[in-house]
Amino acid sequence: MGDTTSHEPMADNRSDGLGLRVLLVEDDTMLSMMLEDALSILGCTVIKAARVAIGLELAATIDADIAVLDVNIAGEHVYPVARALRRRQIPFVFVTAYVREGIPEEFHNEPLLHKPFHLAELEDVLRHTARPAKTGAL
Repeated sequence: MGDTTSHEPMADNRSDGLGLRVLLVEDDTMLSMMLEDALSILGCTVIKAARVAIGLELAATIDADIAVLDVNIAGEHVYPVARALRRRQIPFVFVTAYVREGIPEEFHNEPLLHKPFHLAELEDVLRHTARPAKTGAL
């Protein structure tokens, strides 16, 4: 499997699928597959990157509604990707086992999901963080 793939959402018999395009930056293959499956269950299309350099390239070029970023990508911090997304006004959420205090102060107001988390927590943060036009928020 390469660094980037795109998958259409799986049918899950839910009427409230989110319909979001999600940039997923995660280097752990098993976690990436689990997050991709969870996002697909929620009705999202997933674009993956397993390296910071690929994440930066995608953050600068794709039309994503939100990004899900692991803080530590193969020993590199994902913060350059977060900054690129912020410049393009694409919301993001960090996924990490770190405590918030380990994240630079400039990102302390960004959503943070602590590993491990439940599908409902992921859905909630996506609904409250993604671009409003896509989630039905006012």
